[in-house]
Amino acid sequence: MEQSSIISLNVGGHLFSTTPSTLSSRSPSLLSSYIQGDTNVSSSIHTLPDGTIFIDRDGSLFSIILNFLRNGRLCVSESFGDLSRLREEALFYQLPSLVNLIPSPSENGKYSLSSTWANR
Repeated sequence: MEQSSIISLNVGGHLFSTTPSTLSSRSPSLLSSYIQGDTNVSSSIHTLPDGTIFIDRDGSLFSIILNFLRNGRLCVSESFGDLSRLREEALFYQLPSLVNLIPSPSENGKYSLSSTWANR
């Protein structure tokens, strides 16, 4: 795939456009493997006839994943309430550097953002 081309993605019905270099920025990962030609990395990813990559995952959380791939930072507000689901998505996309930025749940099983974490 040409490195300067634009990639169209449909993630759970949400449409995104990005570049191969963005998807490969945290290599190795599921997305970098897929765009480098390993189309058997997951049964949840398919290339549609028009070239769009369809990913059967949560599109609303993918915007956070894509922003992480673009800038290397996790940018969510302290009131963000889907850390558990975001962690699952980061694991699916095989992004250990993102998983490491998401705090583990506390002893009561709840996730929370501390001021220390928010400054990472």
